[in-house]
Amino acid sequence: MIEFKNVKKKYNGHYVLKNVNIMLPRYGLVIINGPSGCGKTTLLNILSSLLDFEGDVSFDGKRYKEMKNDEKEVLRNKKIGFVFQDYKLFEFETVSSNILLSINMCSVDKDFKKEKRVEDLLSLVDLSNKKNELVSNLSGGEKQRVAIARAISNSPSLLLADEPTGNLDEKNSEIVMELLKKISSSSLIVVVTHDEELTNKYADRIIKMKDGKIVSDRYQNRNKHNDYLPILKLKYDDKKRTLPFKFLLNHTRNSIKRRKWRTAFITASTSLGLIGIGLSSTLGEIISENLYRSYSSVLDSDKIVVSSKNPNIEKDIISSASLDEVQQIASYSKGIKNIGVYYWNTEYLFASNNFMSLDNSGSIRQFSNFNSNHINEFASLDSYSGDMYPYRINELMNDEIVLSMPMLAIDEICYQLQIPRTITSLSNYIEFHDVTLNMNFSNDSWEYSVTIPLRLRGFILSTQTLIYHSNKLWNQYIFEEKCRLPFTYYINVNSSHPWDLVKSYYFDFSNGRDEFLINNRFSLENDGFDFELFDKKYYPILFENEPSYLCSRVGILHRTNKDDIPAYIGDYCKKASNGIYEVTYGSDLGYSIYEQSLLMGFSKSTYLGNNEQSILDVIDETSYIKYEDSLNVKLPDDMVEGHFSKSGSDGLVFDPHFSLITGREPANFQEILVSDTLINRLKISDPINKIVYLSFPVKEDLLSNGYLSREYVTVGLKIVGITNSAKLSISHKESWSILFFQTMLGVSTFELRINNLAIRIKEGMEDAIINKINRAFPHLSVVAPLKDVKNSVNKICSYIEIIMLVVSIASVIIASIVLFICNYLHYMEVRKDIGLVRCLGVKEKESRKFVYCHSFLMTGLSFIFSSIELLVISIVLSKALSTSLHIGMSFVFNPLSFVYMLIVALAVSLISSFLISRKISKIPALDCL
Repeated sequence: MIEFKNVKKKYNGHYVLKNVNIMLPRYGLVIINGPSGCGKTTLLNILSSLLDFEGDVSFDGKRYKEMKNDEKEVLRNKKIGFVFQDYKLFEFETVSSNILLSINMCSVDKDFKKEKRVEDLLSLVDLSNKKNELVSNLSGGEKQRVAIARAISNSPSLLLADEPTGNLDEKNSEIVMELLKKISSSSLIVVVTHDEELTNKYADRIIKMKDGKIVSDRYQNRNKHNDYLPILKLKYDDKKRTLPFKFLLNHTRNSIKRRKWRTAFITASTSLGLIGIGLSSTLGEIISENLYRSYSSVLDSDKIVVSSKNPNIEKDIISSASLDEVQQIASYSKGIKNIGVYYWNTEYLFASNNFMSLDNSGSIRQFSNFNSNHINEFASLDSYSGDMYPYRINELMNDEIVLSMPMLAIDEICYQLQIPRTITSLSNYIEFHDVTLNMNFSNDSWEYSVTIPLRLRGFILSTQTLIYHSNKLWNQYIFEEKCRLPFTYYINVNSSHPWDLVKSYYFDFSNGRDEFLINNRFSLENDGFDFELFDKKYYPILFENEPSYLCSRVGILHRTNKDDIPAYIGDYCKKASNGIYEVTYGSDLGYSIYEQSLLMGFSKSTYLGNNEQSILDVIDETSYIKYEDSLNVKLPDDMVEGHFSKSGSDGLVFDPHFSLITGREPANFQEILVSDTLINRLKISDPINKIVYLSFPVKEDLLSNGYLSREYVTVGLKIVGITNSAKLSISHKESWSILFFQTMLGVSTFELRINNLAIRIKEGMEDAIINKINRAFPHLSVVAPLKDVKNSVNKICSYIEIIMLVVSIASVIIASIVLFICNYLHYMEVRKDIGLVRCLGVKEKESRKFVYCHSFLMTGLSFIFSSIELLVISIVLSKALSTSLHIGMSFVFNPLSFVYMLIVALAVSLISSFLISRKISKIPALDCL
């Protein structure tokens, strides 16, 4: 029962209700009638507990003024239902959703029971066939019946209807009033209307008002109250009163769908701010990782580089080792056949006369072009095992020689001896007569002249003109003792005397030359020594047709440049620390390492293929070629190119760090290991023991006409094993990067001085090893170049990120403002919906969810779009960088970017909806309506 006592209500200083006293029963249909402005709706709103007043109102003995807001919400939710003139339905929800909203807000029953109650309610209002229809598709009468079904969904004690037939035609008005009449059998129905006919026809009690007062109150046609309606009962929880998430989501989604252009604009503007945040955190990562991968494709990330702080090869003084030093080295070396000596400048010393003549009847006549070079390049008698005339000679006196001559020279000597021009004739003559050959040397500039008589003891028929002797240092005897010339060991320093001989000792090997070079080139004992192959560059007469890898003579040289990188540093580093895997040695004309540009690879364009003819064709094409064309030579499918500028995934590289899949390790420099990737690239079947061909330009000159002139050396290499590597790699011992070029290609040791080291180390050992090398070799510079590069790149990228972040913050602020405006517009558009759910009894704070849900959904869409955009940008940028940097495509992305964008999206959503949501909770429900 409801009771009004002296109820008053003032608006703008004017009382619209004046001392209203009324008592309403528990059941029945009560209609309040009267002219507009008489206070009917105000009375109804006071009944709903939505409006403050003066006086006293009680509901079932509970006074409104003693109730807290929460209690009033419970009252409206559980005991009061509302039917409005304009229906107050959610137009773009289904009929079922509209009714379920009220049920779900407080019921704790199972979903199937809630659905059964909806069916019962729709059956009551004769709309069972409209359950899944959108409200916007219903007629006015159907909408009002849905509103009535929703109003009684929680079995309220009181149903308030404000002009429920105001927008209906006569037929639908009759239907609605019949329905209300039916419901009044179990509830109190209070209706405000102007319709006198409907009032008189259906009312159990008619209250007329005028000027804020009740002027009449009469009963008629009292209803026989039947407390039963065929509707399933549910369990309710007074504390729940929350808006269902599903309803909020659908409501917001429908609102967004109806305003597509606005949604698109807000989503785009917000996503711009978010994408800026994402890019600010991932752009630097994309750039730094691609640059890092670009550099690490040529110089691995686990390598440090050692170089000289003061590289100055021009001032490097090169000299020969002395005989004592050479003998000392020989004492602990294997395979040395003998020690010999080589003179660098004999043909320049004897500029005026330098020839051999036959001493016969006092006449001087040059004989067969023999000169000082033949003495310098004499051959050891024990190296020849063929025919010798008149008989085999094993030992010679220092003034005796054996000549190797063609038939033309034999004819010439026979002619001068005036004997028949036959081998037999000359052989017999030498056996029984002394034949003296004179070496005639002179230099008029320093008035020097000498004649050295030499007895011819035998001769050899050959195409070569050579002098043979059994004394391994015979040329030393001739030049120093017989010519009486002083000598110097300094090779690249001009002597104060033009007649000084420049002298070097060498080892002659029967075998084991390469083993000697491996053991001594990089040893601490021989620090400061260089080992030069005395091949056809130094002995063009003796080794005219022999390739460098067959040369048996190794010159022993040393230098005095203290700034050089010691060759033994690799062994030192390994012994000093267990954190080092292996060392790669870099040189100018071999396998080069460029610390500053972080490039490592073959110093010149090097070609490797499994078809010798293809190699020769490429050599022919590139031996004389325009410089710009040399940079992009098109190779056959079965060939690869190696160069320091192409040491990524598509260039041939040397890698001493290998994992053997099959085969064995190389026994010499003519054997190699190749990667499985290289095997596939070269299309080699059955690769073990297969010969591949490598061509390297040992000489390369850029001509004035813009053409490049190259002189290649091509060698065949046997594959003896397959390694596992993603690179196109050749693998061998660490010394390969120096000694292969020297022993197989004939590159001079002067061009293979170690100027850089790349040391592969265990992860996390960089600083310890760098400090150890710095302490031991203070004249050397040791860096972890990729670490330095990454630090530098990260520093640059951090600036980019800061700039992007500033721009992004500005974008986010703008997006927040735009989203705030959007949320405010949404609030204005759903204001009536907010008022409605407040009337239905939800908590005040719950009504904020309309704005929050809209805001979160909008920013959620923005987050999804910006995430997709970020992924696309990251892929495109990664691909563009990988293409420009010539590295394999690899997607680089920072997953934290999503987290940052999500955090910002949530922050923007909260900020943009906070003020509006506070405003909502303070606005009375009636004002919203």
